[in-house]
Parts: sequence; C-alpha cells; structure tokens
Amino acid sequence: MSLLTELEIFGDGFLQRCRAYGAAGGRVYRCCIAKRVTIEISFGAAKLFTREKMNQINNSRVIIRPSEAGDCEAFLTAVRRSRAVHGSWINRKAKTPAEYQKYLEKCEKGANHFYCVFHRETGGLVGVINLNNPVLGVLCSASVGYYAFAPYAGQGLMGEGLQLVLRQAFTKHKLHRVEADIQPKNRASLALAKKCGFVKEGFSRRFAKIRGRWRDHERWAILAEDFRKRK
Repeated sequence: MSLLTELEIFGDGFLQRCRAYGAAGGRVYRCCIAKRVTIEISFGAAKLFTREKMNQINNSRVIIRPSEAGDCEAFLTAVRRSRAVHGSWINRKAKTPAEYQKYLEKCEKGANHFYCVFHRETGGLVGVINLNNPVLGVLCSASVGYYAFAPYAGQGLMGEGLQLVLRQAFTKHKLHRVEADIQPKNRASLALAKKCGFVKEGFSRRFAKIRGRWRDHERWAILAEDFRKRK
C-alpha cells in the first residue's frame, strides 16, 4: 500500500534536490518545475510525515538523502575545496571518480547508512553523515561519523542535518543508541555533538587510526529517548 503526499517546496535550488526526501522513506516519481513536488512513500514510513514532522523538515535549511552515483562531481569538488576544513581530523576521502565509485559500492553493499546533506535553497553539498556498523538485536546501536564541506562549515547546517539523520536512526533504522567518537581537540565536532544532545560517556585511548596515527577519542552518545525528549 502507498500514500501520495504533496509537499510545498520553495526555492529552485531545493526543487532540483527534492528527491532527497527519499531519505525519509519514499521515492520521487515526478516533480513539476513549479512550487510542488509529488512523492510516493511506503505505508510503513507514512508516520514520518505527520504535520508536526513535516513542519520540522520544512523549517530546516538542509535536506538529506542517501549518497548516489549522481553526486560524484559535487562530492569530488567539495573534497578538493575542503582540505583546510578537514585538516588531520578525518582520513582522506575520494579524489577520483573510481575512488568515489568504490565508496558508493561500500554504501550500497554494506549495512552502513551514508547520507548526503544538501542546502535547501542552493542544492549545494553541505556535508556527509554516516551511520556506521549498526548492530540490532539486544544492542540496536550504531556509531555516527560526519564531516562538513566548505563553504558551508561553521554555519550550523550540519547540526540541522544531524538532527534529520538521528530521526532516521531512531525511526526508520530502529536504533536505540547512536555513538559519536571524537578527537578531544576537535572543537567543532565536539560542539556539534553537544548541540544535538549527545552526552559524554568516556574516553578511549588510541581508539582509531586517522591519517596514519592512532588517536585518542572521547565517546559521546545519544539514546532514542533522549532524542524524543528534545522534540
């Protein structure tokens, strides 16, 4: 069974990226070059599109959807212009179409959930947020990784994107807990986690190998009930 819902879309840049609403459980079937787009969502995901939730989505400056092949050029360009932003905080990202294709295959074949964050008005690629290594059963948990692209870093857009991804984590993906492992001196990432409701839980020595070196990380986490209380 399906449910057809019409969404009011404002801004040509966003209209071009309207298929990103597929991240909320649906697929775009057609879009009119006007102020409307018609999407089809599965009956099981219809609960995501209550009036309250749609207002929250529409009030955000960003939209999210899973990474896809058509993002290759935008992704590679964003990586090139963001070297100063990323510094030594994250491992090297794809630099060629072949490397991006390998990244995409990892997205499609693995259990991980990789989301692109787009600016609502311009359609520009704001950043990437990944739900890594999800484990269901008695844990229902995953780790989250994220990185912003210039010129959108530092504008609060990734915080809005992370809120949308967390909604997916605790509804569509049925997780109970999402953990963020952050280097102690990465102030921007720590600030983002705090802003989105993550709580510091501990410290892991030489936790992950970043740019060839084992680096310490702080452990931050948010639970489904924490997220619901913030809404």
